[in-house]
Amino acid sequence: MATQTVTKSLRSIFSVILPLLVLLTTTQRGSVFAADSLRVGDTAPSLSVEVLLNAPERASAEWDRLKGKVVVVEFWATWCAPCIASIPHLNELADQFRTKEVVFISLTDESRDTVDPFLRRKPIKGWVALDTDGKAGEAYGVTGIPRTFIIGRDGKILGETYPSELKPEHIEKALRGEPLGMEQSATKPAGATVPRERKYGSTFRPGEYPLLVGEQKILPEPLAQVIVRPALDLGGGSRGGAGKNGVTWINIDATSAVKQAYSQAFDIPDSRVDVRAHLPNKHFDIVIKTATYNPLQFRRLVEAGLGATFGLATRIEDREVDVLLLKAPDAKLVKLMPTVSTGGSGVSTKLESGRMVANVINGNLSGLASTLESTLNTPVFDESRLTARYDFDFILPKDIAEASKSLGTLGLTLEKGRRKLSYLVVEQAGKD
Repeated sequence: MATQTVTKSLRSIFSVILPLLVLLTTTQRGSVFAADSLRVGDTAPSLSVEVLLNAPERASAEWDRLKGKVVVVEFWATWCAPCIASIPHLNELADQFRTKEVVFISLTDESRDTVDPFLRRKPIKGWVALDTDGKAGEAYGVTGIPRTFIIGRDGKILGETYPSELKPEHIEKALRGEPLGMEQSATKPAGATVPRERKYGSTFRPGEYPLLVGEQKILPEPLAQVIVRPALDLGGGSRGGAGKNGVTWINIDATSAVKQAYSQAFDIPDSRVDVRAHLPNKHFDIVIKTATYNPLQFRRLVEAGLGATFGLATRIEDREVDVLLLKAPDAKLVKLMPTVSTGGSGVSTKLESGRMVANVINGNLSGLASTLESTLNTPVFDESRLTARYDFDFILPKDIAEASKSLGTLGLTLEKGRRKLSYLVVEQAGKD
């Protein structure tokens, strides 16, 4: 049914994804490609559900039994980090509309043996449907998750969106039979494409360029590629994502791209990549993809692709520098929740009271140290001795004092130290 779009990166989920978020103040969504076959006003395809959990006795997901109700259908999975991050928001909506004629159905193609343990640790307040043969996902054209459809009382599609963008007013309008006003839907008549404004770069697979609006994939996927081209959409903000054997950066400045790419290629934190080369003051769309998960291949592609494009050479330089040590003085006082994810890792960000808060799914403490290093531009070493993976929220700090305060709420500390470290110097080729 779906493609896991947040996977283990060439290093760790933190050391690639979150530093990129810090640099670019954005995040990759979990969905890959939207389907253009379903339109507003179309009759919603059957959900073909084998099992319903959390539902009243004799409940059914058949449309003739749901007629007269507004139905929010969420395609998700226990391995999907963006899906897990969306659960609290959907639970709030389910609570808010529990006395109204609204049904929330979270649909996954996983088995009950996988879903039941997950729900015991991370409850979902709506119905949970199992579509183990993936027929419902195929019928709705779902190629990436999370994905949310809003179905009207008459069983027709009212709109489609990301779960984080579903608001109470959308559901209220659906109950009243009004257009949802969801991005473009308010101005499009019945028969318009399902309302989600598909801007270039809003969805993509790591290691591939996004499709243009209305573009279809025809040619076979390349086994490996490095592409550097001028940014197509300079006004669309910067975006990026890393997968197991590829990365994509959209509208990224040359210095950030070089810093990130060489950081991954040489397996060194980006704060220890010293870019001295004179790079163009321009933004680019960049794709790097290896045939298989192979760090050495990735490094060679970076050096051959970006190195040749910008005329770069590298060397290692040892320095003795001040560092920070991430510690857990008392493991019993650490306030971190073991992850509920069955596979995927991810980070999403939201603005709360003027501060950027990262919601971490399936992250570890060594990754948190990498994030702090990228944010504070100071080497940070994980000496917590905690090896488990966790789900938690963390305020992205502006300075060391703020980082210490935020870590204190998790039972963690930052201590000063000094270490001899190796830095990667990236400079113009041919420079002595």
